[in-house]
Amino acid sequence: MIMRPTLVAAFVLAAAASVPAAAQDGYAIGLQPGAEVRFSVRGSDHEVIRGRAVRIDGDTLVVASGALAGAAPRRVLLTDLATLQVRGGRDRRRGVVIGAVGLGVVTGVAGGIDYAHNTITFGDFIGTLAGNVALGAGVGYLLAPTGWFRLPLPGH
Repeated sequence: MIMRPTLVAAFVLAAAASVPAAAQDGYAIGLQPGAEVRFSVRGSDHEVIRGRAVRIDGDTLVVASGALAGAAPRRVLLTDLATLQVRGGRDRRRGVVIGAVGLGVVTGVAGGIDYAHNTITFGDFIGTLAGNVALGAGVGYLLAPTGWFRLPLPGH
């Protein structure tokens, strides 16, 4: 399929229009209030701090962290952050891999022992292993853990 120059230009303009407008300092971070975040500050041995985003005031991230109710929100300059991650949706790929490998290893060990003692045939062993790997992948998909997504920071 050959695309016409006007169609290509329309795609480029649509993509450019969908990019969020930059903040005053030339960068923007898409972070919703109440989002669960974790971050580390430069020069603090990369200690990871967790909390809930309150807002972004210009070049400052305001995070409610700490277990005490009513604790003052923490204010961190965006330029001082080494990393910033936001809790995202379920990481289905990781769940599939964990489930498939977990059930596959258990089945492989148990079935391998049975096969070594000649209580099952090789075909039965492979069939059971394949079925349990598929079952583990399905369970892992359904029970997938939530993942963290790294947000781009200014100057990184």
